[in-house]
Amino acid sequence: MNKPIDNIIQAFGPDIQRAHVSTKLQGGNNFCPSCKQSYAPTYASKVVAMNTDDLSAREQWITGICSDACWNEFVGPAE
Repeated sequence: MNKPIDNIIQAFGPDIQRAHVSTKLQGGNNFCPSCKQSYAPTYASKVVAMNTDDLSAREQWITGICSDACWNEFVGPAE
């Protein structure tokens, strides 16, 4: 049975779908939907990343976006 987020992700393009699948892998490489590169996240575990104040590290596990530069390119800079 799919979780609600899995159903939502299906509405997006293949880059976001691939990023979503890869970010669910613990200790594996993530896929950035912005630069389309595979990378090792700052923290090997989503649990560890979520327990830090490092917002970029959290986003690596939530969205798959690898860096602030890719975030600004993909989503737009913070206002």
